[in-house]
Amino acid sequence: MADIDLITAEILRNKFLAALEDMRATLVNTAYSAVISESQECASGLFTESGVLVATDSAVHMPSLAATAGTILEEFQFDMTSEDVIITNDPYSGGTHVRDFTALCPLSHEDNIVLYLAVRAHMPDIGGEVLGGCNPKATEVWAEGARITPVKVHRDSKLQKDVFSTVVLNSRAPEAFTLDLAAMTAALEVGKRRLSELISRYGLQAVLGAMNWVIEYTDRRFAAEIATWPTGEYEGVSVLAHDTRGRSELAIRVTLKVSDDRLELDFSSSDPQSEGFVNSTAANTYGYALLPILSVIDEFIPKNAGILRRVKITTKRGTLVDPEFPAPTGWSLHHPGAEISDAVVDALAKFLPENIGNTAANMVMASTVERVIRYGGTIEQVDLRNYALLCQGGCSGAKGRDGWGMPGIFAARPLPSVEMYEAEFGGVVLKMELMTDSGGAGTWRGGLGTETTIRFPSRAENLFLYACVEASNSTVDGFTGGRPGSRNAAWLTVAGERRPIGQCVIDELLEPGAELCLQMGGGAGWGPPWEREPGLVLDEVLNGYVSLAGAERDYGVLIDLEKLTIKKQATDKARKEIARNT
Repeated sequence: MADIDLITAEILRNKFLAALEDMRATLVNTAYSAVISESQECASGLFTESGVLVATDSAVHMPSLAATAGTILEEFQFDMTSEDVIITNDPYSGGTHVRDFTALCPLSHEDNIVLYLAVRAHMPDIGGEVLGGCNPKATEVWAEGARITPVKVHRDSKLQKDVFSTVVLNSRAPEAFTLDLAAMTAALEVGKRRLSELISRYGLQAVLGAMNWVIEYTDRRFAAEIATWPTGEYEGVSVLAHDTRGRSELAIRVTLKVSDDRLELDFSSSDPQSEGFVNSTAANTYGYALLPILSVIDEFIPKNAGILRRVKITTKRGTLVDPEFPAPTGWSLHHPGAEISDAVVDALAKFLPENIGNTAANMVMASTVERVIRYGGTIEQVDLRNYALLCQGGCSGAKGRDGWGMPGIFAARPLPSVEMYEAEFGGVVLKMELMTDSGGAGTWRGGLGTETTIRFPSRAENLFLYACVEASNSTVDGFTGGRPGSRNAAWLTVAGERRPIGQCVIDELLEPGAELCLQMGGGAGWGPPWEREPGLVLDEVLNGYVSLAGAERDYGVLIDLEKLTIKKQATDKARKEIARNT
């Protein structure tokens, strides 16, 4: 590593992050699709000339971005010019699922490639059996969409029209795909401009030296954190309620080994892969396994290859966490992503109980696909609506704070506009509210779940529902004596008849005016409920977060509603009784 002034190195480290933020802002503000511009399902990364990750704006995509970049460079490193752009969406080349496209380009200085930049974005459609690609019926990756292995779409700054058309025409929304890919290319150009400005201002050697310094600095900081943990092996497990294909109680198991200044996470004993779309590629598993670890270390430690050096992930091919090609992986960023994180949380809780909380949400899937008959009687899928974004919840409590909203990486996603939905689609959101008593009881309460009811348009025809519910909470028990939150649930109401959605509804034709109700469960509590400050329980009863019966049953707090005060003697007695019987 070249010598570099540490102050300059730290300044450049922050400027690297600022460049990635500019790339992200460019992508979000210029993309056509709402999944990028509103939900912000995207990521960016900066790499050394040898493909080592220097910085990223997405912790969960850190390993898969690094793996994808490695695959691209392995194939193209000696066949690349400074104006090339290479794209891929291949889950089995370091990616996640086929809807996540990664674009990578080099930056040159004096005719030499000196670094690489990458962006990743969730595309609205890339073929497959179901519009949008999240297909509960899929039994192979091709049923989810076209698999594009690394290919150049720009060569010497010129668009390769034949290649581009071949890729884009796999999408049912080629115009949207084209505009989104243009936004990704624009983001790369912004990143190249920002890094070129840094090279011009500070010099190439200073920039390259800072990149290497950032990785080494992260390595040292992360190693120092791990060295404070007790050495040993710790088991963790989390269970996926079902896989939509007839299997239930699918276990994700991990053995976390702390050894001096390194971590090893062994997922080899996890259950065999599913026929359905609840498989996670090894790179995606790595990302979700890291989330709980990143949540318990100093948040100011940079996210780059310095962390990846210190954490070894072991998987067994043919399992839920490392499936054999061509298994589908369409739902992996939710399930088993959440279960992978929760298994690691379960292991961390054995030796860091005061630091843990959940980092991924137990999301439901609920969307409609509209079909029309056009062009000589061909039935086409023309519109996709995602209703799961209207639900939030699942955030656990942690020592010193109550849970609220969505946990971890999902917290960054804003709620979609109800007004826009109603104006565009003609449906009505009848209810979107917090559920009383849904947060897991604890010294620090789990976040409340939400209930959302959508009435589909009365004029709607040829509207088909796809919905999957993992009813069990990923974290079955609360933390250090806390209790679990409420479970997920969903049901349809048609002509006044309520029809529960047990596990999955696939391709069900909706009657006009039907109503869909989604409940996203609450988060788990942290610590014994009877140790919660009674005054906080009183406030929550008054605010409707906890019912009067729930206050007495879960917290042992008895309240005089006429005086709005706590019955102290009765509360003390009730709490002693709860503690004794627990």
